[in-house]
Amino acid sequence: MLEDQSLSLHIMFFVTCFCDPEAALVIPNSKVTTVRPSIHDLLVPFIDGEHASTGGLAVASSGPESLVDETRNAIARIGPRKIAALGGVALHTEVFCL
Repeated sequence: MLEDQSLSLHIMFFVTCFCDPEAALVIPNSKVTTVRPSIHDLLVPFIDGEHASTGGLAVASSGPESLVDETRNAIARIGPRKIAALGGVALHTEVFCL
């Protein structure tokens, strides 16, 4: 018997330094916002909320060092027990500046 396996993908883009918000591209199946997010607040639905699962969590963060540091701290704040209950957490980061 095959196990029901599904993948839930949520893509969000945060454009925080943009002179013309009206020129933002429309990207199918994603959300584009022009405000800086709270990384911890973004993760809550995937840790304790409606999107939480035991199949694991993958987080990717790309941007200035302050954003990447905030992402690392948000992941560390989850704690080892909760990470194990989630099925693990993978983190990928890239630092860049313009």
